[in-house]
Amino acid sequence: MKFSIILFFLLFTSCQKGNVQPIAKLSGEKLYVEKSCITCHSISGARMIGPPLNNIFGQRVFHNDGTSSIVDKDYLIESIKYPDTKISKGYDNQMNSYIDLLSNDEIEALVEYIKSLR
Repeated sequence: MKFSIILFFLLFTSCQKGNVQPIAKLSGEKLYVEKSCITCHSISGARMIGPPLNNIFGQRVFHNDGTSSIVDKDYLIESIKYPDTKISKGYDNQMNSYIDLLSNDEIEALVEYIKSLR
């Protein structure tokens, strides 16, 4: 009986909507470091090899080809999977694709982390 109560409590608390976001944020932050995003993209606004990630979500970015985009979830996913599609103005095409290096869940976690940097 005690085991059933404990199991129910664990399942109930782990399924709470409020618990999902911090886990995604933490794993995205961890992936940002472990997958070497930190090497090229700052979260402080400093210019590095790639554009900074803080405050980018929801912003309009301009590309070397003269086009522009609003940074949303789809834009970030495309940039992670196919980084040579839209090169940010003032930056070179230096990022490798992470399509075979990250799972869809990991990409989602990174996107959620970048969204949190607003």
